[in-house]
Amino acid sequence: MLNTIWNNCIFQHHLTNARRTKWHFYTARGGCFGLLSMVGLRFSDLNTVANPTKPALHCRRRIYRPTGTQSKSMFRNIPAAICLLGVSAAFGQTPVVQSVLHAANYSPLVAPGVWVAIFGSNLSPTTTIDTTLPLPLQLSGVTVTMSGISTGQLPLRYVSSNQINALIPFDLAPGGYSLVVTTPTGTSVAFSVALSTVAPAIYSQNAAGTGPALVFDADFKPVTQVSTAPLVLYASGLGATNPPGSSAGGNSTEPFNRTVATPRVRIGGIAAQILFAGLAPGLPGIYQLNVVPSSSTAPQDNSLSLDFFIGPVGSPGPGGLTTVPVPEGSNTANRTGSLSPTFPLNSTVLTYSPLVTAARFSAAFDILPTAQPFNVVASCPGGSMTVAFNPGAGTWQATSTVPPAALRNGDFSGVTNAQGNLISILDFVNNNQPFPGNIIPQSRLDPVALQAMSAIPLPNTGGSANFNFFLQGAIPAGGHFAIDDSDNSNLSNFGSFIYANKPNLGNQFWRTNTCSLVVDGVLLSSSLITFR
Repeated sequence: MLNTIWNNCIFQHHLTNARRTKWHFYTARGGCFGLLSMVGLRFSDLNTVANPTKPALHCRRRIYRPTGTQSKSMFRNIPAAICLLGVSAAFGQTPVVQSVLHAANYSPLVAPGVWVAIFGSNLSPTTTIDTTLPLPLQLSGVTVTMSGISTGQLPLRYVSSNQINALIPFDLAPGGYSLVVTTPTGTSVAFSVALSTVAPAIYSQNAAGTGPALVFDADFKPVTQVSTAPLVLYASGLGATNPPGSSAGGNSTEPFNRTVATPRVRIGGIAAQILFAGLAPGLPGIYQLNVVPSSSTAPQDNSLSLDFFIGPVGSPGPGGLTTVPVPEGSNTANRTGSLSPTFPLNSTVLTYSPLVTAARFSAAFDILPTAQPFNVVASCPGGSMTVAFNPGAGTWQATSTVPPAALRNGDFSGVTNAQGNLISILDFVNNNQPFPGNIIPQSRLDPVALQAMSAIPLPNTGGSANFNFFLQGAIPAGGHFAIDDSDNSNLSNFGSFIYANKPNLGNQFWRTNTCSLVVDGVLLSSSLITFR
C-alpha cells in the first residue's frame, strides 16, 4: 500500500494484483480543491467529508517518463483522482439526459477515448465515485449504454443526480450514436451523440480547458515560468493509439500507447518538438505530451495550442487554446487591446474542409525606458501576427504566415502536408468527396470568408517555415505604440487556413475556436467562437 496525498485529499493506493488497482480517498480538514477536469467534475459538484487527522501535502504516484527510447520510473505530482464522495442526492423517477460534453473543456465535440460529462436530472439515486481499475460498468445501479459498443455499457467514474462521468470506448468509429442512462427506477430517452475521430483538449488549472494549462517539468514539478526546457502536458481526445487504448489507462512499460496521428503543440505560436505523445500510464482516457519549446529563447507569447497539422478523417482541426506561464509585463505600461474573430462566426456552417481562421485586433501601450525585447502576438489556431520589439535598437518587426492569392480563390491544387503528400480538399455537401483537382468552385466559396481574407495582407516575402509576410519600422519618439485604424492598420488583420475534416454528421458536429491577444506576456483579450 502506498499512502499519498494531493491538495488536501488523502489517497491510499492498493495494488491488488497485476491488473487491478484500488484507490481509497479521504479529505483532509474538509478541503478537496483539485483540478477536477481529470474526470470531468466541477468544484460545485463536491461535497467533502472532513478528516482533520490527516495533513495536506501532495499526491505522489508512480509514473513513467518516456525519453526517446528510454523510460524512467518515478513518482510525480499530478491530480490523479478526486475525493470520494458519498453524499445522497435528491432523486426522482425517470432519468433525463440534457447534454453530453467533453469533460476536459465542456465542448460538445467528443471522440473515442474521451471522458464525457453527462448532465441532466434524476441520473443516480446517490453520489458515488469509483476507486478501482479497470473501471466499472455500473455505479449505484446506474449504467450508461451506447449503440455500437460490444460491451453495451460505458465505463464509469462518477455518478450523481445531475451528472455522470463516463469514458467513451477507444474502439468506436466516428459517427452518430444513441446514449441511454438506466437507473434502478427508470430509463432515459435516447440522446444523440456525434463522435469525431479526435477531439483535442488541454487539461487546465480552471478545469474548463481554458486559461493556464497544467504544465510540469521533466521531474513532474509544476512549472511557474516556461523556458527552453522540456515540458509535460496533459490532454484528451488525441485519438487512436498503437497499441490500442483501453479503459485501464496507458501501458506503464514499452510498448507505450503512442498516438497514431502526431498532434501539433504550439507554444508562443511556434510548433514545439514532440518527444512523446500517448496515453499516460495508469490514467484512463488521459494523454501525456512531452514537448520542448522550439525557440532558442523563452517564449514571450503565453499562448498554448493543440491541434493536428492535417488531421485524420473526422478530425476537428484546431483544438483547445490555453496559456503557459511566461514573464509578464516588465517592458510596457498602460496596455490596452481587443481582438475579434472575423471568420468563422458563430453562425458559420462549414461546407468544405479548408477553414479560414481570421481576426482583427487593436493594441496600444507605452514602452518603458528600461524595456528589453518583447512581443505583441495576436493568434488564432492556424494563424497569427507577431510584432517583435527591440527597444535597444529602436525598431520593431512584424511577421505572419498569410495565405497566397491562389488559396484565397479556392485553388488548393498544389498544397501538400508536412510529409510532401497532396492534401485532399473535401466537399462536405457532397458526402465528403474530394473536389476535382482540389479546386473549390468560385460559386461555392463562402462570401463572409472572402471578405475576412480581403483584409489580410498578402505575402510579400519568399516565405520561411514560420512566416511569409514581413514589415518593419521604428519605435516612435516617446515610446507610445498603437495598432488600430489610424496607426499601423496594415498589422491589424491576420489569418490563415487549417483543414477541418469531418464525418457526414450535419449540424450535430460542433467545433470551438479560440483567438487571443498577448502584449508583453499579458493576455489582454480572447474570444471563443463555436461553429459547425
